[in-house]
Amino acid sequence: MKKVLQKFWRYLFWTVNRGIVPIVVWKKHRKSLKVQGDKLPKAPFIMVSNHANFLDPWIVCHYSTTPVAIMMNEEGFKSFWFQRWVLKNIGAFPKKKGLSDVGAMKKSIAEIRAGYPLMIFPEGQTSWDGETQPIYSGIEKMAQKFKIPIVMCRIEGNFIAHPWWATFPRVGQITVQRKVLSPEEVAQKSSDELRDEIITYIKNHDIEKSKNSKFTGQNLTAGMQNLLWLCPTCNEIESLKFENNSIKCEKCKKEFVFNANLYLETPVEDVKHLHDWVKKQKLFARNTVKKAGENDILCTSEKVHLIQNDNTGRITTLDIGDIKISKKNLVFSGDAAQIVVAIDDIVAPVFQQKNIIQFEYSKGELKFMFLQNPMMKTLCILREMTGWEKIEENGYL
Repeated sequence: MKKVLQKFWRYLFWTVNRGIVPIVVWKKHRKSLKVQGDKLPKAPFIMVSNHANFLDPWIVCHYSTTPVAIMMNEEGFKSFWFQRWVLKNIGAFPKKKGLSDVGAMKKSIAEIRAGYPLMIFPEGQTSWDGETQPIYSGIEKMAQKFKIPIVMCRIEGNFIAHPWWATFPRVGQITVQRKVLSPEEVAQKSSDELRDEIITYIKNHDIEKSKNSKFTGQNLTAGMQNLLWLCPTCNEIESLKFENNSIKCEKCKKEFVFNANLYLETPVEDVKHLHDWVKKQKLFARNTVKKAGENDILCTSEKVHLIQNDNTGRITTLDIGDIKISKKNLVFSGDAAQIVVAIDDIVAPVFQQKNIIQFEYSKGELKFMFLQNPMMKTLCILREMTGWEKIEENGYL
């Protein structure tokens, strides 16, 4: 009887919440959602999608009349009790970001066996610049094992509507493209073929894809200081000042003005939009790492907060200090202590929220909050030293 009541409550809670999603999206972006492509099959099935907006789970999943089990970053469950309650009742469950998680895998299998659809964002995190990132493989093998459909979704306009770093949302159209692979198609393909098909279908370059879809907004560079750290004209590091819709370089005095579609009003050399700018930074970081000597300092950040957060989302500062990174070590020199981590010991550096870097190492987990320097500068350097170039070439981890 208890299980019957739990199932009834889950369906009731899901039905109410899926009706709220279009209202929330319209309120934030002033556009109704559009879906194009195949219809959803009968549950259970595995749904995969690109990921660039914190509303993506609801944007994709609310079309399902059956409650969807949504695999989410565990940080979403470290929050106020009401948010945790909603996530639990809606069918979401946590996964450790950037790492294998046996508990999340067991939960996924249990939900499929119970007859529910499973929603996975195989990138494992939101996009930095609107382009779909390399995915975590393994989803294709799960679908083959349980002989269930794979529903591939590609959300367009979601990054432009609200980039992860942005303080304010934009107004514009969000569209969901959908393609279903039947159990027969899943069985006929090899795991590698399925993985490649998922990569190809969900891949999106939102800035170029949404070029002709008009977006509007204000304070378009608010929050961008966590993302951009290199002047595309003079290559000066951390010389950028952000104000409303423009960025100014204090060294070369060049001004860069964005429109709501994240294109520059006046293109600069090989940079015509935000994605180009981020790509230039990534290549700069890659070349810096390749050219540096073993003991050269690749990156310095000041007044960084060493933090921890509890299950309520409360962040506690443990120490404040500077970070210096060489090819050998990451060194945090704090007011209370010094932490030295070998680069070879760092596993899966990822970002949390808008200005936090998190990674695992042999002694546990470290989290750093960046308040004075752009978070993405340090993350770019760390990723280049932990195999990101090869991962991008493969398209998967």
